[in-house]
Parts: sequence; C-alpha cells; structure tokens
Amino acid sequence: MRLIPVPILWVALAGSLLANPTATLSGRVTDRQGQVLSEVQVTATQIETNQRFRARTNRLGLYRLSNLPPGHYRVIIRLLGYRTIVKPDLELIYRKPDPET
Repeated sequence: MRLIPVPILWVALAGSLLANPTATLSGRVTDRQGQVLSEVQVTATQIETNQRFRARTNRLGLYRLSNLPPGHYRVIIRLLGYRTIVKPDLELIYRKPDPET
C-alpha cells in the first residue's frame, strides 16, 4: 500500500501586532482507498533554523502541529510499510486576519 496524504494540509495563522505570529499545520492522512492511517509520523523542519516540529496521526488519521513560526518548511510524512511523502518547501506566511470575518 502507498501512503497518501489527503491534500487538506491547511494552515491557520494566529497572532497580533504585539505577539509573534505563529502557524498551525494540520491535516488527515489516508491510504489510496481513503482509509485513515493512525500513528503516521509527521515532521516539519523549518529550513531557515533547522528547528523540528513533530506529531503523529491519531486513530482518525488527524495530525496537528501548532505554534510554528512563519517560514519555509520541509514536511515529511512517514509510516513503516508505506512510501514516505516529502514536501520540500512549504511556505507558512502570516496574513493579517480580515476584520470583517
């Protein structure tokens, strides 16, 4: 079987002018048939600092990496017996929230 991350890697950014803005990277990992995969290791390494952030998927295949500084990340999704997925340059940016939403 091949490891297939569902392409809902979304980024929620939070922060204010007084605090350092941070990002949250989260998503769901499934196989080719759409079955969720638990205990998948997700590692995001900030390219500029080499700082690593790690999470594992839960029984629903969901993972969440919080408090990530904006920047460029190399994301690796790995589970024994499956093909490793590497996203070499995922950019997390801060965007000021729209006051009307």
